[in-house]
Amino acid sequence: MVSNAHKGLTNAIRQMLQGSCCQRCRVHFARNLLQRVPKAHQGMVTVFGWIKAFGGLRQFKLRGIEKVGAVFVLHLIAYNLIRLGNILKPAMVAA
Repeated sequence: MVSNAHKGLTNAIRQMLQGSCCQRCRVHFARNLLQRVPKAHQGMVTVFGWIKAFGGLRQFKLRGIEKVGAVFVLHLIAYNLIRLGNILKPAMVAA
């Protein structure tokens, strides 16, 4: 059973569905984890989340520090270009 780890829900599941196991939902786990990250560092967490979710970088296909670093930098550049477009869009509309 996948849930948000609400104590009442997990207790009811254990009583009614004996032998089943409970697992935390990724969204709720990430939210709880992000609450523990200081506000000053949450932007960095957002970048890594974007690279993983939208940049398609879940696993490196290349080996070696230089190659992996180059691929990672390309993903960071892509993130910054998209972000720059979103930042400049209101200024372009106003002009």
